[in-house]
Amino acid sequence: RVHPGETQASFALEGMVGFLLSDHPRAKEIRKGMIVYVVPMLNPDGVIQGNHRTDLCGMDMNRRWSQPSPWIHPTIYAVKNLSYLIKEERNIDVFCDIHGHFQAHGGFMYCCSYDKEKGNGVPKPDYEKDSMLRVIPQLLSEKNEFFSFKYSTFTMEAYKAGSAR
Repeated sequence: RVHPGETQASFALEGMVGFLLSDHPRAKEIRKGMIVYVVPMLNPDGVIQGNHRTDLCGMDMNRRWSQPSPWIHPTIYAVKNLSYLIKEERNIDVFCDIHGHFQAHGGFMYCCSYDKEKGNGVPKPDYEKDSMLRVIPQLLSEKNEFFSFKYSTFTMEAYKAGSAR
């Protein structure tokens, strides 16, 4: 959990890991063809202290992904560096940062959008890459009655620019 008060994220991750380690045929297929890295908690100090959204410094660590400090945000810094090391050897197909919402019910995803640069430096949507971002949420909504494609978001608001999307 990057936000300590989002306890449902820990339960969701526990369920995901339990499935991946199970004897289910799909879990076995995933283990054969993929490498899955699991970071169980990014803000253990905030969790231990009972904070709702922040770390011990009073910062929302989920807004520190763009420039994490190795001293102030060591877990974010380490996971970001790990992802760079992995990318040197292979593509990362999915990066999933599990959260919990205080009002919304069921599952949904906040995803990025890809922009290509036009010749004049103005961003232009990259519809091919953007459509790939919708595949996993769409499949989840077809397979799980508790997951909603409709409530998933595929844009990045400016105030969330430093998040892990």
